[in-house]
Amino acid sequence: MAAWHGLKEGDEVELEIKETARNGDGIGRVRGVVVFVKGAQVGQKLRVKITKVAARHAYAEPIKP
Repeated sequence: MAAWHGLKEGDEVELEIKETARNGDGIGRVRGVVVFVKGAQVGQKLRVKITKVAARHAYAEPIKP
């Protein structure tokens, strides 16, 4: 089931990491949704795969080039 933002598990998107979460995950935004990326650093531009989607945030992992 896709939420209002249309993101779903398995989607591949590009995002820029703008912040760091308290636990060290990188934070970017896609379609207004906060996306947490484990191990990402501020300033990185990544292609990621969405692994989990909630109503107002999502989790993703980097896609290796």
